[in-house]
Amino acid sequence: MAIEIEWKTLLPDSKEWHHTRVLYTYVHPDTGDILYVGMAWHRTVRQRFTDRDKRALFDFFSSEFGLTGVDVRVGEVWMNGRLTRQLLSDVESLLIKRLQPAGNIMCRSSRIYRRGMRLECFKEWPHKRARFVDR
Repeated sequence: MAIEIEWKTLLPDSKEWHHTRVLYTYVHPDTGDILYVGMAWHRTVRQRFTDRDKRALFDFFSSEFGLTGVDVRVGEVWMNGRLTRQLLSDVESLLIKRLQPAGNIMCRSSRIYRRGMRLECFKEWPHKRARFVDR
């Protein structure tokens, strides 16, 4: 299963803040390092960014990296077939497993595999590695 993910950096007035059924990353504004990978399904990217459960994550970014803010990028999924919540979750977990972002706890050491899933990230993807295969 081939999946392409088109990434875009969000500005304060970007329409993508209101998107659901997408991936998002929090990126270190100085180094470009991916600090967190998440998904927005029923809630928008902005709602996920301002959710109460993200407070501890942003406190971690502040204490570990001295950050007062992060860059946010949204990944829109392109594929043949239907995008389900489980499939988007599997894509998110593959990226977390391979990239090991500092802010992600789940899926770093183990995850359920979707054999044959191939991801390619493009446009404003911040990492040098852009292709991922689930074996």
